[in-house]
Amino acid sequence: MNIPRTVAALSAMTALVAASGAVAGERLHSEWPWIGKNAEAMEIRFGGAFYDTGPATRHDEDGFVVNGEVLLPSPALLSGIGSPRPYVGADLALVEDGAEPVHVVYAGLNWQAHWSERFYTSASLGGSYNTADLSNPSPNHGGLGCNWLFHVGISAGFDISERVSVEAYGNHFSNANQCFSNGGLESAGMRVGLRF
Repeated sequence: MNIPRTVAALSAMTALVAASGAVAGERLHSEWPWIGKNAEAMEIRFGGAFYDTGPATRHDEDGFVVNGEVLLPSPALLSGIGSPRPYVGADLALVEDGAEPVHVVYAGLNWQAHWSERFYTSASLGGSYNTADLSNPSPNHGGLGCNWLFHVGISAGFDISERVSVEAYGNHFSNANQCFSNGGLESAGMRVGLRF
């Protein structure tokens, strides 16, 4: 049993349960889900996650990811598809046992739906570039197949105030079987958002 991973997972679950209790006391928005509530805001998100962790990964390597994202205001021309905000982000990996970390930069569009005044979910879709050595893939990591991958992200969050949020999130990077190998890479963790 990995004690630090277990403690962090229990802490994340406790935070989400506490947030859901706060949400239970709120009224739902009259037009829920409220799509595009923060479409005009710029936002910076930062936090940490477990490396190589998620439902579609084999979890062959242990480590931690430092995550950061910048979300820009949604351009008016995207209002017809739910006012997604363009984003750019990075996962910087810190791995154990001398393994070669795979860092990722990614970009795309992020859709956000508020289910109450404070509780929201979001989904991201885009592309990414990773630092994996394709000529010598890690024996533990199945191989990503190519350096350019698709990015899919999900999160569930809670607005602490008009400008500050906290969220549980997950990132998934894979090539959708477009390359010779599709080992995929995932991370899951918590982060804080600051809106401007």
